[in-house]
Amino acid sequence: MNPGSIELLPAERARQLTELAEKARDYLTRLARSDVSYDATGVQLLDEWIERYLQFASDPPTNTRLAWTAFLGEVLRRRFGCEWALQEDGTGHRSVILVYSVGVSDQKSIDISAQIGKRITDGIAASAACFYLATAIELRSRDIESSEIP
Repeated sequence: MNPGSIELLPAERARQLTELAEKARDYLTRLARSDVSYDATGVQLLDEWIERYLQFASDPPTNTRLAWTAFLGEVLRRRFGCEWALQEDGTGHRSVILVYSVGVSDQKSIDISAQIGKRITDGIAASAACFYLATAIELRSRDIESSEIP
């Protein structure tokens, strides 16, 4: 994989992320003591989970970070029809991202791994819920622009 290149995940690996998101949703359901959905409320609960976790450990293990990434990404993927992908940053580090189409031939990406990393390092100032809302506005405007009649 070349630096900066984007590689869509094969169906099996995308399914694994979706399954991990489901495990995170199940955990959030237990935490909230009511059914959690893949929506803005679910992302607010994700913020609470992250905040609680960070009160006890400042450096969550990779599997916990990946569960948070999978849940946040799955909320966006389900709502806006994005696809799971990986992107290499040039240092050999790969980020889990979502890609979506803009117009006929352009693609943009959303770096979910980076957002979870910011949420961990910057605290609530990098809220997953605020990120979700800002991203949803951007993706809705894409849908509006692509449906306009010239």
